[in-house]
Amino acid sequence: MNRHVVRIEVEVMRAATTATSPGTASPLDPQDAGSSTVRRPGLDQFVRGRPLRLAIWLLLAGTLLHLALAAGTDLSPDEAHYALFGAHPDWSYFDHPALTGWLQEPFVQAGGSGLPMRVVPMACWLAAAPLLFALCHRLTIHTQVDSDSATRYDVAWVAAFLVLSPLIYLLGVALVPDTLLMPLVPTAMLATWRLRSPQAARNWRCWATLGVILGLCMLAKYTGVFVVLGAVATLLSFHGRALTRQRGAWLAAALVALIASPIVAWNEQHDWISLAYQGGHVAGGQPWRLSNAARAVALQLLLFGPLIPACAARACERTPRDVDPQSLQATRDARRMGLMFGLPVLVVFVVLAGRGSSLPHWTMCGWIALVPLAIAGARSLRRGTLVAMAIWQVALLAGIVGVLATGGPFEETGAAAVSPAGLRAAGARFNPVADVHGWSQAATHGAALARRYDARGLAVMNWSLASRLAWYARPLPVFVAPPRLDQFQLWFGALRRGDSAIVVDWSGMPLPVPVGPTGFARCTGLDQIATVENGRQLAHFNFLLCRDWSGTSQSPSAADISGVR
Repeated sequence: MNRHVVRIEVEVMRAATTATSPGTASPLDPQDAGSSTVRRPGLDQFVRGRPLRLAIWLLLAGTLLHLALAAGTDLSPDEAHYALFGAHPDWSYFDHPALTGWLQEPFVQAGGSGLPMRVVPMACWLAAAPLLFALCHRLTIHTQVDSDSATRYDVAWVAAFLVLSPLIYLLGVALVPDTLLMPLVPTAMLATWRLRSPQAARNWRCWATLGVILGLCMLAKYTGVFVVLGAVATLLSFHGRALTRQRGAWLAAALVALIASPIVAWNEQHDWISLAYQGGHVAGGQPWRLSNAARAVALQLLLFGPLIPACAARACERTPRDVDPQSLQATRDARRMGLMFGLPVLVVFVVLAGRGSSLPHWTMCGWIALVPLAIAGARSLRRGTLVAMAIWQVALLAGIVGVLATGGPFEETGAAAVSPAGLRAAGARFNPVADVHGWSQAATHGAALARRYDARGLAVMNWSLASRLAWYARPLPVFVAPPRLDQFQLWFGALRRGDSAIVVDWSGMPLPVPVGPTGFARCTGLDQIATVENGRQLAHFNFLLCRDWSGTSQSPSAADISGVR
């Protein structure tokens, strides 16, 4: 299989670079063909030789490690949540558009085992490599060093950025909506750059292609709006006010609206709950604080690595004086496009982070958009600086993978290993790796108990604990008690008065069991099972039979959603 993957990538690279090999006009930008003062390396220099071999080995090693991680861990909370999209196909969902679920549905219908559910993210990660390389080869970004020997290593740098950036690499095995943007963002940038040419701007097919791609970005995740805005801003910089007179531009806009229309239709039927939820994110949960923003930026540099921002900044420095005017304009346009696609989402992220409302993977589309600039900048950075940053990212990624492989830094011992539901033993330390182990076993055991005691389903005290149980115990319903308006309410409804449920308590997040006038009448402990990896107990689950629910069976309204996700 790996041999076929390599062959496919080589063929994609060959197709991507044929248009820009010496003596051939580029269909993406005919005006730029041959305009560079520095001769671009020929096709044969890219599809063979040391740089390509290095890129292939990096991607092959990354793929093998992806397969090992996929086979050795349960789905993470977000993975399971989006896998459930495939088990409950719909036009949209409470917190995200539907493309993730549509792509997962065939694998769910085929059985939904662990490894097949990770085919889509691995395919997106691999597809991003030739697409990013094609984009880098199209763009003319002149830096202080533009020799053939420097530019022919672009293909290796593409692979290096995808493998060495920890979060980009890990989301290549864990499907979240941001993963889908890995190939979609460079594809959108390619289509936008093509429309820089007046000849292409008169071709309605080019506009239709852009419209379809941008529509898919919107169907992937709401942050896809930044890809759309990046394309619009870039095209305005290319064509100015004349863009509004382009019929093709209106065709592209109509296609984006058409493809994204399921989101609007679904929300109209569900009281616009997605808008209320996302509005809660924007509002944040606290006043803006510089310390929050600084921590979020530091986490971004940790999870994405310093290579991309450092190299992209280098590419934005002054262009060499010996570049002819046409190439100078192409360089400025390419830089502007990279920044327009990449910076807005990063700026908005910092603003939201200051209010305590952000997650690190939200910026994925921005960092991917900056990769072409980073590759251009890598040509002129000092080798020692590049090597130091690369070693740092290799060490960080190796540390993360090592922690995942060994089961994490902590284990449960003594009282912590047998703590009852809702209580954390004194001195207990949370092991983050426990989050991806033991859930399939717990869900299977909980489902068996629900059948034995004729319970309506499983119940947890926090939404983040529901997704994996709902995935591995499907189609058994999983309820969040006390009820809140979320995707699980839409799928399974709310607990009704008099209902019984098997409450599952996880030692990694022990929460008070809802017993009393607004909860269950009584709960009885049934069982406890441990999560053991490599001979070490990472966590444990407590199972309780809770009877006679007396709390509310009504969900909050959309106006009450505060966007806590």
